[in-house]
Amino acid sequence: MSIIQITDKKELNSLQSQKPMAQFLQSWEWGEFQKSVGRKVFRFGIEENGKLTSAITTIKHNLPFGKSYLYCPRIVTRNSELVTRELKKIAKQENSIFIKVEPVSKTLMPHLPRQQAGASCLMTKTKHIQPPTTLLLDLTSSKEEILSNMHQKTRYNIRLAEKKGVKIKESDNIEEFLKLNAETTARDKFKSHSDDYYQKMYKVLGANQQCNNVTMKPCRLAIFTAYYKNQPIASNIIIFSGDTATYLHGASGNEHRNLMAPHLLQWEAIKYAKQEGYKWYDFWGINPSKNLKIKKSWQGITRFKQGFVSEKTGKEINYPPCLDLPVSRFWYTLYKVVKPLKN
Repeated sequence: MSIIQITDKKELNSLQSQKPMAQFLQSWEWGEFQKSVGRKVFRFGIEENGKLTSAITTIKHNLPFGKSYLYCPRIVTRNSELVTRELKKIAKQENSIFIKVEPVSKTLMPHLPRQQAGASCLMTKTKHIQPPTTLLLDLTSSKEEILSNMHQKTRYNIRLAEKKGVKIKESDNIEEFLKLNAETTARDKFKSHSDDYYQKMYKVLGANQQCNNVTMKPCRLAIFTAYYKNQPIASNIIIFSGDTATYLHGASGNEHRNLMAPHLLQWEAIKYAKQEGYKWYDFWGINPSKNLKIKKSWQGITRFKQGFVSEKTGKEINYPPCLDLPVSRFWYTLYKVVKPLKN
């Protein structure tokens, strides 16, 4: 069993595609997108008897004073001790002061020694970068079953949008999404990624369109836009990777909100993902159902997403805590003091 550097796109994506509820954040294409926004990407894996059995993509985020940290989103590995050792090696090479890890499962969390008195580098629970709770719809159910198990109000709104003449199309116009996103952020008062970020995402991930074998499809981005009388009124960015389609970003305009276009937009994306052979539709971030520490700003979007999924057709996924592994205790302590002051 040994660590190898991964340079083959097909080898990495083939391994990631075999995992249930595949994580696009660990795909080759997502790493290329991260490079396009100026971040350094490292890909390595564990080889057993000449076969790649685990793969890790880690992303370097720059900090002031020539420092940085490594970020490992949604990792899955069979040998966390080897992985942790390699991450520490990269961290020292890149002058990183800590390693941020978001594991998929508690059993797959990086190997760390038990807490000991005087230990200088202990794992610390910290705030997630990705949503800690997501909602998944099982696309192996029939369309009729999926629709009949939606909340009654959700079905009503889908039919209302259809009746009022809302049309859904897969779009190649990122500018329409950006315009609607600007209206959404101003109306709902939240901070969004920059236009440049979305444009580069589309440039890198939007080009991967054709592949006949669903298990080998590259990670790709699609924009689904709702139109009313040829006017774009809502738009979603969906990421397709492995066996999963993920609703990553959504935007809606200030006009014609009574037409319920976002409901029909989701339904058409769900039907498209099912038709293309994907097994799961991930609605991405929601408030957890069994946790009092909820985000009030997420209450509306949580109700919206929950309207599409019942206990029969889907499930809530709660990921383990996000963890920081300090490489330099001094610099990490300073970072934790300074960071809240900048927010």
